[in-house]
Amino acid sequence: MKKLVIGGIACVLVNVTGSINTIAVSQETPRPEEKIEQRQTPDKTKDTAKPFTLAKPTIKILQYGSEPKQKLRLKPVAGTEQKSTMTLDMNMSMSVKGRQVPNIKLPGTLVNIDTKVTKVEPNGDVYYEFVYSDIEVTKKAEVQPELVKAMESKIKQLKGIKGEGIIDERGNTKKIDIDLTQLKDPTLKPMLEQLSNSLSQMSSSIPNEAVGVGAQWLVTNQITSNGINITQLETYELISIENGVATTKVTLEQQGKPNQEINLPGLPKGAKVTLKSYSGSGEGESQFGLGRLMPIKSVVNMNSNVQMSAKPRADAKETMMNQKIIMKMSIESK
Repeated sequence: MKKLVIGGIACVLVNVTGSINTIAVSQETPRPEEKIEQRQTPDKTKDTAKPFTLAKPTIKILQYGSEPKQKLRLKPVAGTEQKSTMTLDMNMSMSVKGRQVPNIKLPGTLVNIDTKVTKVEPNGDVYYEFVYSDIEVTKKAEVQPELVKAMESKIKQLKGIKGEGIIDERGNTKKIDIDLTQLKDPTLKPMLEQLSNSLSQMSSSIPNEAVGVGAQWLVTNQITSNGINITQLETYELISIENGVATTKVTLEQQGKPNQEINLPGLPKGAKVTLKSYSGSGEGESQFGLGRLMPIKSVVNMNSNVQMSAKPRADAKETMMNQKIIMKMSIESK
Protein backbone atom coordinates (compact mmCIF):
# COMPACT_ATOMS: atom_id res chain seq x y z
CA MET A 1 0.00 0.00 0.00
CA LYS A 2 1.19 3.45 -0.68
CA LYS A 3 2.21 5.35 2.39
CA LEU A 4 4.23 8.26 3.53
CA VAL A 5 7.69 7.84 4.95
CA ILE A 6 7.31 6.78 8.54
CA GLY A 7 9.19 7.68 11.64
CA GLY A 8 12.64 9.12 11.90
CA ILE A 9 15.53 10.20 14.06
CA ALA A 10 16.84 13.68 14.67
CA CYS A 11 20.46 13.10 15.57
CA VAL A 12 22.15 15.73 17.69
CA LEU A 13 25.87 16.25 17.74
CA VAL A 14 27.91 18.63 19.82
CA ASN A 15 30.55 20.39 17.80
CA VAL A 16 33.85 21.73 19.04
CA THR A 17 32.31 25.09 19.91
CA GLY A 18 29.69 23.44 22.10
CA SER A 19 26.75 24.47 19.95
CA ILE A 20 24.09 21.96 19.03
CA ASN A 21 23.23 21.17 15.43
CA THR A 22 20.25 19.05 14.45
CA ILE A 23 20.63 16.84 11.43
CA ALA A 24 17.77 14.79 9.99
CA VAL A 25 18.62 11.15 9.45
CA SER A 26 16.63 8.50 7.51
CA GLN A 27 12.94 7.94 8.14
CA GLU A 28 11.18 5.06 6.90
CA THR A 29 11.05 1.58 6.02
CA PRO A 30 13.57 -0.17 3.97
CA ARG A 31 13.61 -3.89 3.97
CA PRO A 32 15.36 -7.10 5.16
CA GLU A 33 16.41 -10.18 3.18
CA GLU A 34 17.24 -9.02 -0.29
CA LYS A 35 19.37 -5.93 -0.87
CA ILE A 36 18.01 -3.46 -3.40
CA GLU A 37 20.31 -1.55 -5.66
CA GLN A 38 20.69 2.13 -4.89
CA ARG A 39 23.30 3.93 -6.92
CA GLN A 40 24.31 7.48 -6.25
CA THR A 41 26.07 9.34 -9.02
CA PRO A 42 29.55 10.12 -7.71
CA ASP A 43 29.73 13.67 -6.46
CA LYS A 44 32.64 16.02 -6.12
CA THR A 45 32.50 16.25 -2.33
CA LYS A 46 34.73 14.21 -0.05
CA ASP A 47 31.95 13.25 2.28
CA THR A 48 31.97 9.61 3.30
CA ALA A 49 28.37 9.22 4.48
CA LYS A 50 27.01 5.78 3.63
CA PRO A 51 23.90 5.57 1.43
CA PHE A 52 20.84 4.10 3.10
CA THR A 53 20.23 0.43 2.44
CA LEU A 54 16.98 -0.94 1.06
CA ALA A 55 16.08 -4.59 1.44
CA LYS A 56 12.94 -6.57 0.67
CA PRO A 57 10.41 -6.70 3.55
CA THR A 58 8.75 -9.69 5.12
CA ILE A 59 4.95 -9.73 5.01
CA LYS A 60 2.61 -11.80 7.18
CA ILE A 61 -1.13 -11.90 6.58
CA LEU A 62 -3.08 -11.48 9.83
CA GLN A 63 -6.61 -11.31 8.39
CA TYR A 64 -7.70 -11.88 4.78
CA GLY A 65 -10.77 -9.64 5.04
CA SER A 66 -14.26 -10.06 3.67
CA GLU A 67 -15.48 -10.98 0.20
CA PRO A 68 -15.01 -9.97 -2.51
CA LYS A 69 -11.25 -10.40 -2.37
CA GLN A 70 -8.71 -9.35 -5.00
CA LYS A 71 -4.99 -9.25 -5.58
CA LEU A 72 -3.93 -5.64 -5.26
CA ARG A 73 -1.40 -4.59 -7.87
CA LEU A 74 0.00 -1.21 -8.95
CA LYS A 75 -0.61 -0.62 -12.67
CA PRO A 76 0.26 2.94 -13.71
CA VAL A 77 0.81 3.39 -17.44
CA ALA A 78 3.82 4.93 -19.15
CA GLY A 79 3.51 8.69 -19.35
CA THR A 80 1.61 9.05 -16.05
CA GLU A 81 2.72 12.29 -14.38
CA GLN A 82 2.03 13.50 -10.86
CA LYS A 83 2.86 16.55 -8.79
CA SER A 84 3.16 15.81 -5.09
CA THR A 85 3.62 18.03 -2.05
CA MET A 86 5.27 16.53 1.02
CA THR A 87 5.26 18.41 4.33
CA LEU A 88 7.11 17.74 7.56
CA ASP A 89 6.47 19.33 10.94
CA MET A 90 8.61 18.37 13.91
CA ASN A 91 9.00 19.50 17.50
CA MET A 92 11.73 18.30 19.81
CA SER A 93 12.53 18.44 23.50
CA MET A 94 15.95 17.51 24.83
CA SER A 95 17.99 17.07 27.96
CA VAL A 96 21.79 17.12 28.20
CA LYS A 97 23.53 15.49 31.18
CA GLY A 98 20.12 15.12 32.77
CA ARG A 99 19.33 18.82 32.50
CA GLN A 100 16.35 19.91 30.45
CA VAL A 101 17.15 22.45 27.75
CA PRO A 102 14.55 24.76 26.18
CA ASN A 103 12.31 23.04 23.65
CA ILE A 104 13.63 23.30 20.12
CA LYS A 105 11.07 25.00 17.89
CA LEU A 106 11.77 23.92 14.34
CA PRO A 107 10.29 25.36 11.15
CA GLY A 108 8.41 23.03 8.87
CA THR A 109 9.64 21.75 5.52
CA LEU A 110 7.67 21.60 2.27
CA VAL A 111 8.93 19.58 -0.70
CA ASN A 112 7.40 19.50 -4.18
CA ILE A 113 8.14 16.34 -6.14
CA ASP A 114 7.36 15.82 -9.83
CA THR A 115 7.24 12.21 -11.02
CA LYS A 116 6.74 10.60 -14.42
CA VAL A 117 6.36 6.93 -15.30
CA THR A 118 8.71 6.27 -18.21
CA LYS A 119 8.19 2.56 -18.81
CA VAL A 120 6.22 -0.45 -17.55
CA GLU A 121 7.70 -3.89 -18.14
CA PRO A 122 5.57 -6.99 -18.90
CA ASN A 123 6.41 -8.32 -15.42
CA GLY A 124 4.85 -5.21 -13.87
CA ASP A 125 8.04 -3.33 -12.99
CA VAL A 126 7.43 0.43 -13.14
CA TYR A 127 10.28 2.73 -14.21
CA TYR A 128 9.97 6.38 -13.25
CA GLU A 129 11.91 9.61 -13.02
CA PHE A 130 11.57 12.35 -10.44
CA VAL A 131 12.77 15.83 -9.56
CA TYR A 132 12.57 17.85 -6.37
CA SER A 133 11.03 20.81 -8.18
CA ASP A 134 10.93 23.01 -5.09
CA ILE A 135 11.77 22.84 -1.40
CA GLU A 136 11.15 25.51 1.17
CA VAL A 137 11.02 26.22 4.88
CA THR A 138 7.56 26.97 6.24
CA LYS A 139 7.79 29.77 8.78
CA LYS A 140 6.20 29.61 12.22
CA ALA A 141 5.65 32.52 14.58
CA GLU A 142 7.45 30.79 17.45
CA VAL A 143 10.57 29.91 15.43
CA GLN A 144 13.52 32.28 15.49
CA PRO A 145 13.97 34.08 12.12
CA GLU A 146 17.71 33.34 12.25
CA LEU A 147 17.02 29.61 12.30
CA VAL A 148 14.59 29.88 9.40
CA LYS A 149 17.12 31.85 7.36
CA ALA A 150 19.92 29.37 8.10
CA MET A 151 17.76 26.41 7.08
CA GLU A 152 16.54 28.14 3.92
CA SER A 153 20.08 28.81 2.72
CA LYS A 154 20.91 25.13 3.04
CA ILE A 155 17.89 23.22 1.82
CA LYS A 156 17.45 25.39 -1.27
CA GLN A 157 20.47 23.53 -2.63
CA LEU A 158 18.26 20.43 -2.93
CA LYS A 159 15.96 22.13 -5.44
CA GLY A 160 16.36 20.60 -8.88
CA ILE A 161 17.95 17.33 -7.69
CA LYS A 162 16.87 14.58 -10.09
CA GLY A 163 16.77 10.82 -10.05
CA GLU A 164 15.06 7.71 -11.30
CA GLY A 165 13.73 4.52 -9.76
CA ILE A 166 12.04 1.18 -10.27
CA ILE A 167 9.23 -0.40 -8.24
CA ASP A 168 7.48 -3.71 -8.82
CA GLU A 169 3.72 -4.17 -9.06
CA ARG A 170 3.49 -4.91 -5.32
CA GLY A 171 5.11 -1.61 -4.39
CA ASN A 172 8.60 -2.89 -3.57
CA THR A 173 11.37 -0.48 -4.52
CA LYS A 174 14.04 -2.14 -6.65
CA LYS A 175 16.27 0.84 -7.35
CA ILE A 176 16.73 4.51 -6.57
CA ASP A 177 19.39 6.32 -8.59
CA ILE A 178 20.08 9.92 -7.51
CA ASP A 179 22.12 12.56 -9.29
CA LEU A 180 24.28 14.19 -6.61
CA THR A 181 26.46 16.27 -8.92
CA GLN A 182 24.49 19.40 -8.03
CA LEU A 183 24.92 18.95 -4.28
CA LYS A 184 27.72 21.23 -3.09
CA ASP A 185 27.28 20.87 0.68
CA PRO A 186 28.06 17.33 1.92
CA THR A 187 26.26 17.98 5.23
CA LEU A 188 22.98 17.98 3.27
CA LYS A 189 23.37 14.33 2.30
CA PRO A 190 21.39 13.07 5.33
CA MET A 191 18.46 15.29 4.34
CA LEU A 192 18.66 14.18 0.72
CA GLU A 193 18.87 10.60 1.94
CA GLN A 194 15.80 11.18 4.06
CA LEU A 195 13.87 12.61 1.11
CA SER A 196 14.96 9.83 -1.22
CA ASN A 197 14.13 7.20 1.37
CA SER A 198 10.70 8.80 1.71
CA LEU A 199 10.21 8.62 -2.05
CA SER A 200 11.26 4.99 -2.18
CA GLN A 201 8.72 4.17 0.51
CA MET A 202 5.75 5.98 -1.00
CA SER A 203 4.74 2.58 -2.35
CA SER A 204 4.55 0.24 0.60
CA SER A 205 4.52 -3.52 0.31
CA ILE A 206 1.30 -5.18 -0.85
CA PRO A 207 0.56 -8.82 0.06
CA ASN A 208 0.83 -11.38 -2.69
CA GLU A 209 -2.46 -12.97 -1.65
CA ALA A 210 -5.96 -11.76 -2.51
CA VAL A 211 -7.44 -9.60 0.26
CA GLY A 212 -10.71 -7.82 1.01
CA VAL A 213 -11.97 -5.02 3.21
CA GLY A 214 -10.87 -5.64 6.79
CA ALA A 215 -7.69 -7.44 5.75
CA GLN A 216 -4.68 -6.92 7.98
CA TRP A 217 -1.02 -7.68 7.37
CA LEU A 218 2.25 -7.13 9.20
CA VAL A 219 5.28 -5.75 7.34
CA THR A 220 8.69 -6.06 8.97
CA ASN A 221 11.27 -3.64 7.63
CA GLN A 222 14.85 -2.75 8.43
CA ILE A 223 16.09 0.82 8.18
CA THR A 224 19.82 1.34 7.72
CA SER A 225 21.16 4.86 7.44
CA ASN A 226 24.47 6.41 8.44
CA GLY A 227 25.28 3.19 10.28
CA ILE A 228 22.02 3.19 12.27
CA ASN A 229 19.94 0.00 12.22
CA ILE A 230 16.26 0.17 13.13
CA THR A 231 13.59 -2.52 12.99
CA GLN A 232 10.16 -1.21 12.04
CA LEU A 233 6.90 -3.12 12.31
CA GLU A 234 3.97 -1.82 10.27
CA THR A 235 0.48 -3.25 10.73
CA TYR A 236 -1.90 -2.36 7.90
CA GLU A 237 -5.67 -2.60 7.68
CA LEU A 238 -7.56 -2.25 4.41
CA ILE A 239 -10.44 0.11 5.22
CA SER A 240 -12.00 0.38 1.78
CA ILE A 241 -11.39 -0.15 -1.92
CA GLU A 242 -13.62 1.37 -4.58
CA ASN A 243 -13.07 2.25 -8.23
CA GLY A 244 -9.38 1.39 -7.98
CA VAL A 245 -8.81 3.63 -4.94
CA ALA A 246 -7.86 2.00 -1.64
CA THR A 247 -7.67 3.40 1.88
CA THR A 248 -5.52 1.86 4.59
CA LYS A 249 -4.71 2.54 8.22
CA VAL A 250 -1.30 1.77 9.67
CA THR A 251 0.17 1.48 13.16
CA LEU A 252 3.91 1.54 13.69
CA GLU A 253 6.53 0.37 16.13
CA GLN A 254 10.27 1.04 15.91
CA GLN A 255 13.23 -0.24 17.90
CA GLY A 256 16.87 0.69 17.40
CA LYS A 257 19.76 -1.61 18.15
CA PRO A 258 21.73 -0.11 21.08
CA ASN A 259 25.36 1.05 21.04
CA GLN A 260 25.49 1.94 17.35
CA GLU A 261 27.96 4.56 16.22
CA ILE A 262 26.23 7.28 14.18
CA ASN A 263 28.15 8.18 11.05
CA LEU A 264 27.28 11.75 10.10
CA PRO A 265 28.92 14.04 7.54
CA GLY A 266 30.33 17.22 9.03
CA LEU A 267 31.30 15.62 12.34
CA PRO A 268 34.51 17.22 13.65
CA LYS A 269 37.61 15.04 13.46
CA GLY A 270 37.77 12.76 16.48
CA ALA A 271 34.15 13.39 17.47
CA LYS A 272 31.91 10.40 18.12
CA VAL A 273 28.14 10.07 18.53
CA THR A 274 26.69 6.75 19.73
CA LEU A 275 23.05 5.71 19.73
CA LYS A 276 22.25 4.19 23.13
CA SER A 277 18.56 3.50 22.55
CA TYR A 278 15.76 4.37 20.17
CA SER A 279 12.05 3.59 20.24
CA GLY A 280 9.17 5.01 18.27
CA SER A 281 5.46 4.52 17.68
CA GLY A 282 2.89 6.07 15.42
CA GLU A 283 -0.18 5.76 13.28
CA GLY A 284 -1.47 7.04 9.99
CA GLU A 285 -3.84 6.69 7.06
CA SER A 286 -3.27 6.59 3.32
CA GLN A 287 -5.40 6.79 0.20
CA PHE A 288 -3.98 5.65 -3.10
CA GLY A 289 -4.97 4.72 -6.60
CA LEU A 290 -3.77 1.47 -8.17
CA GLY A 291 -3.17 3.37 -11.41
CA ARG A 292 -0.86 5.92 -9.81
CA LEU A 293 2.72 5.96 -8.64
CA MET A 294 2.29 8.35 -5.70
CA PRO A 295 -0.40 8.31 -3.00
CA ILE A 296 -3.41 10.56 -3.41
CA LYS A 297 -3.21 11.54 0.23
CA SER A 298 -1.30 10.23 3.23
CA VAL A 299 -0.55 11.37 6.77
CA VAL A 300 1.54 9.82 9.55
CA ASN A 301 2.07 10.97 13.14
CA MET A 302 5.11 9.64 14.98
CA ASN A 303 6.53 9.93 18.51
CA SER A 304 10.14 8.94 19.10
CA ASN A 305 12.47 8.68 22.08
CA VAL A 306 16.20 8.78 21.50
CA GLN A 307 19.11 8.43 23.90
CA MET A 308 22.65 8.99 22.68
CA SER A 309 26.11 9.91 23.84
CA ALA A 310 28.52 12.37 22.28
CA LYS A 311 32.25 12.96 22.56
CA PRO A 312 33.68 16.02 20.76
CA ARG A 313 37.10 14.31 20.79
CA ALA A 314 38.54 10.94 21.73
CA ASP A 315 39.93 12.03 25.13
CA ALA A 316 36.81 13.97 26.19
CA LYS A 317 34.17 12.79 28.64
CA GLU A 318 31.03 11.26 27.26
CA THR A 319 27.97 13.53 27.26
CA MET A 320 24.56 11.86 27.52
CA MET A 321 21.63 13.36 25.61
CA ASN A 322 17.95 12.45 25.47
CA GLN A 323 15.45 13.55 22.85
CA LYS A 324 11.70 13.31 22.48
CA ILE A 325 10.50 13.98 18.96
CA ILE A 326 6.96 14.58 17.73
CA MET A 327 6.65 14.41 13.97
CA LYS A 328 3.84 14.81 11.45
CA MET A 329 4.37 14.01 7.81
CA SER A 330 1.87 14.27 5.00
CA ILE A 331 1.68 14.09 1.25
CA GLU A 332 -0.91 15.06 -1.35
CA SER A 333 -0.67 14.35 -5.07
CA LYS A 334 -2.46 15.52 -8.19
